[in-house]
Amino acid sequence: MSSQRTFDQLVDDNDGAPPADHGPHRILPGSVVLEPLGKGIRVTGRDEKHGVLWGFVASKGMLDQPHGSIAIYNLLRDHLNPFLESMGLPSSRPENVMDAAHAALADMEHLIKQLRDNITVKKASPQTLERAEAIHRSMTDAARMVLQEVTFVSLER
Repeated sequence: MSSQRTFDQLVDDNDGAPPADHGPHRILPGSVVLEPLGKGIRVTGRDEKHGVLWGFVASKGMLDQPHGSIAIYNLLRDHLNPFLESMGLPSSRPENVMDAAHAALADMEHLIKQLRDNITVKKASPQTLERAEAIHRSMTDAARMVLQEVTFVSLER
């Protein structure tokens, strides 16, 4: 077991403030954003440019649990990979970035086709309207994330 001090211990030793020398620990400047949704609150950790690092949707039942699932986004992976590699731990970098990019685009195209098929109906039922609302919210978020990271494209037609 390591005798290295945790970040919390260092902060406690420094009257509640991060010390100038915080050892091997890394601080990512940013914020936590709370966004009301219809059925909960979207909680996201963001970097200093407001890029999404991680997130989850909070609901009353979820808050009663000590642990919950969170989404870990590639921006956080990009911060973690060099840190993991410097510690001799495996990272999640693709071996062939071109193949990985093409595969990611193919996955998104397949996903978009499924989403479109789920709301292409003759008459919209209440369930279809719920699906459309979820699709609109998530795809708007996805487009915003893509546009923050991939600045050489736009939604202009």
